[in-house]
Formats: sequence, C-alpha cells, structure tokens
Amino acid sequence: MKAWFEKKVLHFKTPAGTSRGVMQAKLSWYLCIEENGIIGKGECSIIEGLSPDFTSIAQYESALQIICANVNTYFMQPQLLAKQSSLFFGLEQAILDFNTGGKRIYFDNAFATGKLRIPINGLIWMGSIEAMADQVGKKISENYSCLKFKIGALDFENELSLLAKIRTNYPDLTIRVDANGSFPIATAQNLLKRLSVLGIHSIEQPIAPGNWT
Repeated sequence: MKAWFEKKVLHFKTPAGTSRGVMQAKLSWYLCIEENGIIGKGECSIIEGLSPDFTSIAQYESALQIICANVNTYFMQPQLLAKQSSLFFGLEQAILDFNTGGKRIYFDNAFATGKLRIPINGLIWMGSIEAMADQVGKKISENYSCLKFKIGALDFENELSLLAKIRTNYPDLTIRVDANGSFPIATAQNLLKRLSVLGIHSIEQPIAPGNWT
C-alpha cells in the first residue's frame, strides 16, 4: 500500500467575512491511499491559526508526510490520530472510500444515492449590513427555513438591529448565530441576554476558546 496527499486551494466565489477577517480562499489536503489500483481519498483541512493541534501549514504537511510514509501502520490503527481530529477524519474517510472500491461513496445509503436529503442551515457571511440583508433574501428564496449568521465583525448594535428586522419579517425563521469567539468576557452574558429576546435558536462560540471560568 502507498499513500500521498494533494494540496488544493479552494477560492470563495464571494469573500467570506468572519470576526477574524475576510477569507478569500481555503486550503484543503486530500489524503490518497492506493493498493492494487484502488484509490481511497479523504479530505484533511484546518484553518491556519485556529487549529488546536497545529501551529502552521508546514507542521500540518509534515504530519501528513509521516502518515504517507507509514500508511500501513495508520491504515490498521487509525486511532493513532485520535488526538489530531482533522487528520483522523481524512484518514477514516480515505479508508472508507478504499474499502468500498474507491468510488467516493463512503456510505451506501439513501443520502448517497440522492433519495434522501439532510436539512441544513443557510450560512450568512459577514459583510456590510446591506450585503448581509441581501444574502438573507437569497437564502429565503432558496427555501431555507434556518439561517446562521456570522456576527462579531461589525458593531453589535447594528448586527442586533439587523437580526431584529429579520425576526420581524420572518417570525417563523430559525435563527442561529456564530460569533467566532468575538464577545468580550466581561459583557458576554449581557450580549447573550439581548440576543435571547429575539428567539435565537443557538449561538456558536460566543467567547474565545480556553476561557473555562
């Protein structure tokens, strides 16, 4: 058995705003394992600076090279990567693909064959208030019943005002928010209370990681 990885740069059709800046592109690495002409592929991916396991792209690619050099060991014991979640995911995906003949069908079920859909939320990337409102209109026209808003880059009062208008215009819409850790510890509780008035379904990462108390 042999292995290698392929690095891909995925470019956003529209720049993606987050509380940490605007993303123009996203890196992904495709881990490939091959034996007897069957190739299994799995995707490994991190955002530089946010991974708890790796501090740089160079360190990440070095870890991938180690996996490729010892693919037989990792194929038999993928749990060795259990503490490096993105690599574990990619390897597990590659093994599943390999075991099903390299057809990129990881689970042969109704979803894979197009007979069953999985409901997901529409994602509203950060931008100007006007741009975010425009995104909402497009998602509603695409029949999304749940939207998740990236917040934290703009003034909170303006973001709250936008969400209040959305709630008024679409009372049955399920609204989620993702603050990407942007809420200050001292005021986070108050900001959460103000969001709760709008019937927010859930919030992802209101404060920065590592703040347990």
